[in-house]
Amino acid sequence: MRILLDVDEVLLDSLKHMLHTLNVDPETIEWEGWDVYLVLEEMGYSPRLISQSIPWWKSVPEVPGAFESIQALRMMSGVEVIFLTSLWDAQGWFTERVRRLTMEFGARNQDIIFAGDKSLVDGDVFVDDKAEALHAWKERHPHGRPLLFDALNNQPEHNYKVVAGLQRVMDWEGLLEKLLAWHQIGFKK
Repeated sequence: MRILLDVDEVLLDSLKHMLHTLNVDPETIEWEGWDVYLVLEEMGYSPRLISQSIPWWKSVPEVPGAFESIQALRMMSGVEVIFLTSLWDAQGWFTERVRRLTMEFGARNQDIIFAGDKSLVDGDVFVDDKAEALHAWKERHPHGRPLLFDALNNQPEHNYKVVAGLQRVMDWEGLLEKLLAWHQIGFKK
């Protein structure tokens, strides 16, 4: 079973960290669009300036349970964990992203894929916080299983039509439980 894991909001809590850094209450954001950083800029904040800071990237906290769950998945025979992340236009981001994935999550270089269009990457399961990415991936991989990882930016009350039809996992405990069950019954596309 090849599991594709998005990084931001699935492994690293960058959105909550950005809102905390800017001292922005999530309730004040109009979540119509999914580019929260663009929305923050429209509100007069400078998230892209903050994201140029290597110390800021180093301080982004892990999503609770991510490390332990990835270790458990890696212990299972027949499971391949791939870290699938979009590129950021931020100085030092690439180096810090690779460092964190390799040093903190045990990724090997071949386990990390940078892609603007994640639907181009084949896998059995794709876990992301962005519904649009999951829908595009499912269209190219109709037998794959997309899972929407619960995050601030994908709540159904903000844009129900976009998240409709996707299976949501609330946290790493729920995600690991689902993946273990699929592994035990023999994952079939």
